[in-house]
Amino acid sequence: MTTPIEQSKDRDTCRKLISLGYARSNRVRLYGQELELVSDPFPHREGGIAIEVAENRDSVSRTIKLPLSVVQVANQAENGLPDKDFNKKKGTNSGEWVRHCLAVRSRR
Repeated sequence: MTTPIEQSKDRDTCRKLISLGYARSNRVRLYGQELELVSDPFPHREGGIAIEVAENRDSVSRTIKLPLSVVQVANQAENGLPDKDFNKKKGTNSGEWVRHCLAVRSRR
């Protein structure tokens, strides 16, 4: 059972993920596949954050949990921790920022 505080934190994380590009109708690459997002992120009943995806517009949707590294990047951004190595330039999108944060995290 999750506490109200955990549920609130999960909802905040979901909102941040949406702002980072993990929103309905966007396409992302997860687990080595190009997927269309059919839903916005939501707290999964077994813990973590999940999303409904489809491989293409005609395929059946399925629920997958987002990788922990993606959720951690959203939490890091949510907590206002600046990334000193990344100078946000005009035209840089959130997907590039997420990829950069994941690359920096893997070097640590």
